[in-house]
Amino acid sequence: MDIRHRTLLSFAPLLTVAVALAVFLPLVNATLSRISAQQLSLLGDLVDLQDMELAVITQREAVGQALRGFDVSLYTSDDASRRDQTLVHFNRARGELGSQQEQLWQHLGAVYAELDAQHAAIFDAMQEGDAARATSVFYGEAQELTFVLLSSARAGQAQHKEALSELEARERTLKQRALIGLAVGVGGSILLALTFGWLLSREIVRPIERLAADAARYASGDVSGELSPAGKIKQIKHLRDAFQHLLGVTLARQDRLQQAYADVSDRAAREQQLRETVQVLNEDLERAKGELERRVAERTAELLVANDRLQVELAERGRAEAALKASEEQLRQLNEALEQRVVERTAELAAAQRQVLDTARRAGMAEIATNVVHNIGNVLNTVNVSAKLIAEELGGLKLEKLERAAQLLASHREDPGRFLTEDERGRHLIAYLEALSAALEGDRRRILRYVDQLGKSVDHIKDIVRTQQTYAGTTTVVEPVQLSELVEDALRMNDAALSRPHLKVVRELACPRPVYVDKHKLLQILMNLISNAKLAMDELPGREHELTLRIEARGAGRDGAVRICVQDTGVGIAKEHLTRIFSHGFTTRRGGHGFGLHSCALAAEEMSGVLSVESDGVGRGATFTLELPVRLGGAAAGRAAGP
Repeated sequence: MDIRHRTLLSFAPLLTVAVALAVFLPLVNATLSRISAQQLSLLGDLVDLQDMELAVITQREAVGQALRGFDVSLYTSDDASRRDQTLVHFNRARGELGSQQEQLWQHLGAVYAELDAQHAAIFDAMQEGDAARATSVFYGEAQELTFVLLSSARAGQAQHKEALSELEARERTLKQRALIGLAVGVGGSILLALTFGWLLSREIVRPIERLAADAARYASGDVSGELSPAGKIKQIKHLRDAFQHLLGVTLARQDRLQQAYADVSDRAAREQQLRETVQVLNEDLERAKGELERRVAERTAELLVANDRLQVELAERGRAEAALKASEEQLRQLNEALEQRVVERTAELAAAQRQVLDTARRAGMAEIATNVVHNIGNVLNTVNVSAKLIAEELGGLKLEKLERAAQLLASHREDPGRFLTEDERGRHLIAYLEALSAALEGDRRRILRYVDQLGKSVDHIKDIVRTQQTYAGTTTVVEPVQLSELVEDALRMNDAALSRPHLKVVRELACPRPVYVDKHKLLQILMNLISNAKLAMDELPGREHELTLRIEARGAGRDGAVRICVQDTGVGIAKEHLTRIFSHGFTTRRGGHGFGLHSCALAAEEMSGVLSVESDGVGRGATFTLELPVRLGGAAAGRAAGP
């Protein structure tokens, strides 16, 4: 086979693998993009269901408050506005979702319409003064419809969560198959390259090395044996045949030279014999001398002829060397062509690498969107709990007692002084009003505390959205922060979730000096760690649990650091999971997504910090430690300064 054909055939499998990878990778990327879009749609629908559930609860509380006061005016314009927004929300949601979700929203919309009609009936009964009928409708048909609506919403949320789990499983399976396919393709390419490199070495390099060894052996004088085989390459066979021909010609010339040398040696011996004869036969000296000169002349002529023949042989040898040089030039040209092929394949591999980098960048964008949804979901849980607590406090206000006291005073408005001093009920009324005022003041302070906590949670959501919107290279706000105050804020945002009878919160917050960090990123990390600790302890019910938050200072001056430790007595972490706990998508909790700790680790790294975890095993709790420098420096300071 010709060497050019063999070289071209050696690259055919590599080209096939490259084309297969170029087709396979875009298909995988497109599938992952579709799965991410479906996940975002389901997450948005899940949030809409939670908002709807909260709106229904709020609407029922507003109608109940109006019914307890038996005054339609207590149903404010804000309550009516929320009802109108909920109806608009139902109409919008039905037009954006798929068939199964659309049926769910249609069912919820129909039930909500019936519930709204029952509320209207309650208001009509109140305006007509029929308290019995209003109460019967409120605790009868309206309560049943509310239960059906909330049950359907929670069932829809469960379906959405199952669908999200299935999409995540599909995504993991597709990524695993993509990695296996890529590994097989790259491994096959390397194996094929090594195989054909070995074949080329065996068919070209080794025959040439054997010919070089034969040439060295013949140059040293060892002309025994045959030349080594040339293999299957046509050009190398031609080279061996030319070398064989040159060797045969050279050996023939060498034999003739040896024969001429033998003749000259014989003539020299005979001349010596003649000189001895001359010495013995003095009388024949002149004759022998003439004969000797004649014979010397003959031998000289023979030597001239032999010299001419030797010149002709040297010319033939020069031509053979020229042919050998031409073969070497042909091999050099083939080598240059092979190098050009290597350069072209290198360019193709570089293009494939750029495509892989683009795919990784898109996957990173999907990961950022997932982190935003996860972080906002954590804060929304706190918002939801705070809103429910506010509603419960408002519903539990002792306004009916105040109303009875007002009615009692109104019944004695003609002579209130006498009533308050002489009547038994009047004498106890002032003390009763003072106690009632103190109780209402306590309720007001609790409601204000919950409202303040709700406002901070909403501000945190805004900061998360703003931080993620400015993630791609914009400025980061680095400011001096008192860590103890920030930890207290995180605890207050989780106050409702941590207010359990068997849970004790221990604070060890001794850190007098401020730390220069991004306040909102640090708050995001603390919220995630506290929420995870609470969920870990909830998995071990029936125990006395303790959540410890500790701040430790290390070193002094600008090079110092602080450590924030969040320690729980929950289910703990298995040793084989400690090295993977911060990986994207990894979780050990049922229903978890594996996004929170991964985003916390990234946020800590952006602040030049380190997030680590320690656990003695399953059932023995865990300690998460965030270590931060007192003042940012190096690359982190450059990122904080912005572009």
